[in-house]
This record gives sequence, structure tokens and C-alpha cells, in this order.
Amino acid sequence: MTAPARRTVIAVTSHVPFVGRFGPFVASAVRRSRHGAINCPVMNKQAGFTLPELIVTIVVLAILASLAAPAFKNFIANERIVAEANELISSFYLARTEALKRNMRVTICKSSNPTAATPACDTSANWEDGYIIFADGNPNANPAIVANAVFEPGAPNNEVLIKAQSALNDGNVNLTLRPRAGDTSIQNYVSYIPRGHTRLTVTDGSGAQSGVFKLCDDRGLSQVRTLTLSLTGRVRVQSGSAAQTSAGSCP
Repeated sequence: MTAPARRTVIAVTSHVPFVGRFGPFVASAVRRSRHGAINCPVMNKQAGFTLPELIVTIVVLAILASLAAPAFKNFIANERIVAEANELISSFYLARTEALKRNMRVTICKSSNPTAATPACDTSANWEDGYIIFADGNPNANPAIVANAVFEPGAPNNEVLIKAQSALNDGNVNLTLRPRAGDTSIQNYVSYIPRGHTRLTVTDGSGAQSGVFKLCDDRGLSQVRTLTLSLTGRVRVQSGSAAQTSAGSCP
């Protein structure tokens, strides 16, 4: 009796790629466990926030924002008062420089309409309402009122407007700029003579001008800045305890 023919079985290992009829098939993509089970690849899970996690995050951010808001508001207020103090110093030095350059009196006076077509000095206004700087070719004032400078742009004096500063307040910060109590010589104007010194315009102009301006905001005396005008026409700014002592009060 003829013995049955032996069949030879060829095993294909998982790491050998098999090229089929329709394209390559890489068997190594399939993994087998040690027990022989086939493990198919698993797609990655999509990570994200759950609703409770999102709510907790929003609450934490709200708390941090509430803590930072006062500090940020205080920072803005500090920047504003420093900027205005620097602007005032710049204005005084501009007037002094123009007096030296033009070889004539240059006056700064407070005004209720500094940005008008024809602004005017106004003794009823406050310094924070605005001020103007002009070449005072015809210095005049009422001797009975120490500070009553007059801007006369028309003929025959033709005085020249050098700078018009609008009101310091813009609705966001409440600033006040006032001379210190008792400093009456700078109550309404400051006038520079050709030598660069400050002198009153009354009589012969021999009356010296000096004093302290107080720049305050809603925080009061704790954040006051003072601008001290010397007899030589120079201005220096102070803050902190020195300014508080010099100012005495706000406004």
C-alpha cells in the first residue's frame, strides 16, 4: 500500500512582510500576547476638561483678577500723577527757556478756556482747569490784585501764544493742582523775566515769585506730588513724606 504523501507547511512569522495581490501587508503591525491572542492597535484617547474642572478654573481666575484689580488701578493712578508732574516741570522750563531766548517776559497763567481760539487768563479758574504760556510783551496787572496777568494776542501788543495746556482731568482720574496756602504770589500766574527769574508783573516787576504747587488725586495726601518754584525760576518735584510735609493738605 502506497504511503500518503507528506505535506509541507510553511509558517510565515509575524515579522516578515507579506506582499499580496492588492498591495503590501506588513504583519508586524499585529502583536501577539504570550498566550497567542492577537492584540489590535488601540486609538489614543482624546483628553479634555470636565465641566466641574472648567468651573473651578473660572472661579480661580476670577479670584486672581479681583486681587490684581486694585493693584493695577493703583499702578495706573501712579503713572498718571507722575506724567502730569513731569508735564508741569516741562511747561515751567519751556517758559523759562523762551524768556531767555526771546529776551522778554514769558508768562504762565491758569485759564478756563486754554484750548479756545483766543484763550484768556482767568483768576476764577483752578490750575487743573488748564493754563496757557505766552510771550508777555506788554506785562500788565492790577496792582491791587497780585495776580491778574492778561494775554493780548491782538494789536497793538500782538502777544504770542506758546503753549495751551488742556484740563488735567479726563474723566478717569480726578487731579487737582493748587498753590500751597499762603503762596499768594503764584496763585494765578508765574512770569519769567529775560534773566530767567520769576517776577510779578505788577508795578515795576520787582516782586519775586516763589512757592509750592500741590498735585493731588483721589487718594489724597498719601500720594501728593509737590513742585517747588524757586526765586531763580527753577522747579523741583518731590514725593513721599517730604512732599506730604511740604504740601500740608490736599487739595
